[in-house]
Amino acid sequence: AYSDVSINKTKMKSGETLEVSVTVTNTGKYAGEEVVQLYVRDLAADIARPVKELKGFEKIKLGTAESKTVTFKLTEKDLSYWNNELKFKADPGKFKVFVGGNSRDVKEAEFELVR
Repeated sequence: AYSDVSINKTKMKSGETLEVSVTVTNTGKYAGEEVVQLYVRDLAADIARPVKELKGFEKIKLGTAESKTVTFKLTEKDLSYWNNELKFKADPGKFKVFVGGNSRDVKEAEFELVR
């Protein structure tokens, strides 16, 4: 089971780091492993961007009824892309982050990149 996604700020400035956290709990009868995945969607890019772009993942082991918090760190570089002028840049505006065990079943949060 995944908790709701928490982020350490809703507005991220250039040069700052955004922390995205989620707590994963093993609700099964046996110990197991889970690959926690982080996706980002740029809602304000100058050109069309992927709906969900994988930006991080972490494999964790959980005992029965054990919980672990996984924290990902995003920088402006993680939000950047190559535009049609071959410049690597991040556009200010809104972004969504998605965390889950796959790209379909995710929890999400929203933040804004500001200049």
